[in-house]
Amino acid sequence: MPKKQRGSSITILKIREKNRFSGADLSILIRDAAFEPLRKCENTTTFLKTEEGYTPIYPSYQEEHPEAEIYEGPYSSIPGKKLKLADVCYVR
Repeated sequence: MPKKQRGSSITILKIREKNRFSGADLSILIRDAAFEPLRKCENTTTFLKTEEGYTPIYPSYQEEHPEAEIYEGPYSSIPGKKLKLADVCYVR
């Protein structure tokens, strides 16, 4: 069984051909996917503090990495430029 590649992308054309989605359907799908990292921030209050900023993590991360510097609080209290979200890319 082949391994799943992390970060692999599927082109819009392949999705459209395989599932017969309209352009509007794909636009909604892409827009919804782009907001997923922000939704993750809204649902967590635990962030890993790094040199680059704050990344949302799950509470189990803190148990597995007790030496990590953790910030607990709402994402709205973190300055916008310091909040690091997962990358979302659009391949056309």
